[in-house]
Amino acid sequence: MRTRAASQAHRAWLCAICAGGLIGSAGGFAASGVRAEDTGPLCVDSRVAVDSALSDEWSVAVRRLCTVLSTWTDADPSAHMRLTPSGRDIILEVDTGDGRAAFRRVHAPEDLELVVEALMTLPSTQREQPVSNVPFAHSSPMLLGDGPVPAAAESNAAPAPAAAPAPVAPSVAARRVSAAPHLPVEIGAALVARVERVPTYLSAGVDVYAGIRPGAWLLALRVRWDALQYLFADTPKQFEMDSVGAGFMIARRALRAGSATADLGFGALLLVETQSLDDGKNGKPKDSDVDVRLSIEPRILLGDSAPQWALSLEAEVSPIRLRRDLSIGPGLPTLPSWGLGVGLGCVWQEP
Repeated sequence: MRTRAASQAHRAWLCAICAGGLIGSAGGFAASGVRAEDTGPLCVDSRVAVDSALSDEWSVAVRRLCTVLSTWTDADPSAHMRLTPSGRDIILEVDTGDGRAAFRRVHAPEDLELVVEALMTLPSTQREQPVSNVPFAHSSPMLLGDGPVPAAAESNAAPAPAAAPAPVAPSVAARRVSAAPHLPVEIGAALVARVERVPTYLSAGVDVYAGIRPGAWLLALRVRWDALQYLFADTPKQFEMDSVGAGFMIARRALRAGSATADLGFGALLLVETQSLDDGKNGKPKDSDVDVRLSIEPRILLGDSAPQWALSLEAEVSPIRLRRDLSIGPGLPTLPSWGLGVGLGCVWQEP
């Protein structure tokens, strides 16, 4: 008897050890799965695109969003979203299958799921209220008189119609998201130095722009003034030149790394160049020429808060002057047809 009891106790002890090992292995596998999930792709949902690296708190919010997104049964299946970092915020862009688009600036990670749900949820259709199935009572005919109504007739009377439910006011989040989209304003100014050819001109001036930033794009109007221009050649005595122009610029946020962001832009400018030459005989004649300049302008912004420092490069060309040399008047040098520039300035963007 003692031998059998000891054998049973030994078997129970071995079963307990095996069960503990299985539980520990399952826990370790689950923990490794969680770690693998944390270090895996930010979002596997094809409807979500992230432009560049996010901070830790925004990464957690995006992972949580992608987890619950697949459980939404009333989300628009044709909608796609793009998340673009902008300082400490996120620019959310949602495109639907019918060509509509919406932009929102999300300031806090905990608000991301709420804003996405409001933009991607399809509006619920109004359902008809069910009609009462209570049959009409077949009461027996009654003689007209002043007598009391029988209790059976009262119990068979049709019920009074129920009052319609009061309309539910939209939530605060729905009202906030359904408002008109907010387009941040961006303003910038820079000192720019240029080398232009042919012949060689050295110039310095100011470039100012103002525009709006819908998501990762920048649409801006700009003004340029090259107040100092020097002809690096056999310069005629008393030769002067300056340029004034206005145009537009389109840029897109291309990269973000820490507190630095990179934009790639394209610009078009209508430029008026004025030259004058005092030869001591005919006074100081002055004449001008109008030119079109097309440019490619990459730039880097440094800093998390406004104003930000901006370092820009510029390569521009004159399509009209590439084919032939032009000058404003006799005795004046040939006008430049292309140039390279570098600028340093500040950018302020509305939060």
